[in-house]
Amino acid sequence: MGKEMNTITLVKRSKNKRGGNRKREVYIFLYDDESIDATLNLLGRFADDSELNFNWRDANLLARMIKIGLETNPLFGNQNSIST
Repeated sequence: MGKEMNTITLVKRSKNKRGGNRKREVYIFLYDDESIDATLNLLGRFADDSELNFNWRDANLLARMIKIGLETNPLFGNQNSIST
């Protein structure tokens, strides 16, 4: 059997400045237990990137979800998602 893969998803919606349709962005992170540290580092790099609509609040929220998932379910092989 292969490695268990985990996913965590963030869906962000922002209003158009002219009051039009809302823009939707989806960030999906796929990782295994051996790449958790690399995934946490990637969240920080995304938060530092001014071209992305991804901030330190988003990175902190997803990092906490990853850490809570590890604490509550050592087999954390399921999908977790949030919308902001």
